[in-house]
Order: sequence, then C-alpha cells, then structure tokens
Amino acid sequence: MPLENIILDFDGIFTDLQAMWPQADALIEKRFCELMHLPLDTIKELMSHALSKVSNEEGSIHLHHGKDCGLANADLFSRQIKVMQYVMQWVYENKKLRPPEYSLLHINDTSSRDTLIETLFQDFYSNIDCIPHKGITEFLTVACSRWKTAVVSSSPTHQIKKKMMQAGITPPESMLVYGDAQKHVVRPYTLDIPLVLSAKQEPRPPQLHRPHYFKVLKGLEHKGFHPKNTAIVGDNFEFDLALPDYLDYTIVLVESPWTPEHERRYLCPHPKGFFARNLQEAMVFLEKQ
Repeated sequence: MPLENIILDFDGIFTDLQAMWPQADALIEKRFCELMHLPLDTIKELMSHALSKVSNEEGSIHLHHGKDCGLANADLFSRQIKVMQYVMQWVYENKKLRPPEYSLLHINDTSSRDTLIETLFQDFYSNIDCIPHKGITEFLTVACSRWKTAVVSSSPTHQIKKKMMQAGITPPESMLVYGDAQKHVVRPYTLDIPLVLSAKQEPRPPQLHRPHYFKVLKGLEHKGFHPKNTAIVGDNFEFDLALPDYLDYTIVLVESPWTPEHERRYLCPHPKGFFARNLQEAMVFLEKQ
C-alpha cells in the first residue's frame, strides 16, 4: 500500500537540540546552585565530571524510576538526565559537599530524585529558545502537501506549539499534535508484545513496553494512521522507532550527534527502515514509498 501518512517526533526533528543546549546548561547550573547552596564553580566541576563519566560509559543506561528505558548516550535529553542523576547522587552522598542548608535534596531514594529531575527538566525545557532544525520548513511544506501528518512527542502539547511559534514554523491546521506521549516511560503491560525488540541486538535489546506511546499510536489508527500506510520519523531509535518497528510501520531514523553506530547497522539492511543523514535524505526515501 502506498504511503498515506507520516508521524514525526518533535525534539531533534523540528528542533536543533545541539544548538539549543548551551542555554539549557546555563539554566541547569543556575538552578542546581540554588537547590544545593553550592558555588557555581563547584556545580560546573561536578557537571563536567558527570558528563565525562556518562560519555565514557558506552552502555550507560538511562534509568527512569529504576527502570531501563534506553541508552543514555543515544539521546541528548537522556544523557543530560543521567548527568543530573549523578550530580544529585554525589552531593547527597558526600557530606563534605552537602552544607547545612541543603535540605530539599535530602532524598534517599532514586525515584524521588527522578521526580524532582523531571520537574526541573520541564522548567529548563520551557525556558530555552527554540532553534529550528535545518531543512524542517521545506520538509514540512512537502510532507503536509503529500500526506496526512501528525507530531507525536514526549514534550507537552502546549510546549510543542510554543516552540513552533518561536522557530517561525507555521504548521497547517490539518496537522495533528500529540504531546505527553511519554515515550521514555517503560512499564510492563498485558498486551501481546514482547518485552524487547530482539534479544540479539547490541549493546542491549531495545525496550518495547511503552504504554503511553502505544496508546497514542493505537489512537492514531482510528484516524487512518495504520502501520501499512504510515511512516514514522524520529531521531532516537529506542524512544521513537523500536515499538513502531515491532508493529510493522515504515521507520526513518534521522541522524543526530548522538546516534550510536549499532543503530545505523541495524537500519541499513532493514526492509521497512531507513537511516537518513538529514531531513533531505529522509524526504527522498519517503517520496519513494
């Protein structure tokens, strides 16, 4: 069946995360100074040490409330959350670093820390200016003229629309926007889906039990976005594409600075998948479907 619909991730497809991130780093450091009552130089040193540690851990896992939800180094957000987790853990455990005023982060369980990090992260995300991904305007113009188009993202719907306005992106009224998909949330559920995509994949098999994302995809099927006539475009294989891959959608991974080599190798011979170095290559592939 010819391609009739496309589903796009937002962050990393519409936005240039690498260009946006220096703003976020500055906000994170400032907020950590306020929370931990530590000098900026100390926070910068801890953040740098944590980033080096995460970057050098090839199989470092992004844990969300104790559950493996993806590779930390395959995604900027995941890597930054892992860095924040390390810094909070070190300050909590090191009494020499922890001043008497340090009370908010006196949390001895990782789940509570993760809840706090999520709150902080949403605050950072809402306060950084959107920089559009190179080629997104041209890509959207073609995509929306040829196919029914939807955006599905873990970012809140109102933030997606706000950042589109900041970037000067004016999507057609027909484009559907589904925020809060929580693609990073892994929780076993009772549907007939295996826990992982393939036990043989390296360095670890991608997790499939993402109930919120699954619910959004099933809801879109009622609007005509079926696996047989829909392509999904994302920049993070495990969050955006692993579950759709299992469900037999056409999938397109757009390269980011954090794309692991094993994901490229997986997609190169894929019968319904494609690895694109940029949005232009992604469009060439989609137009052939």
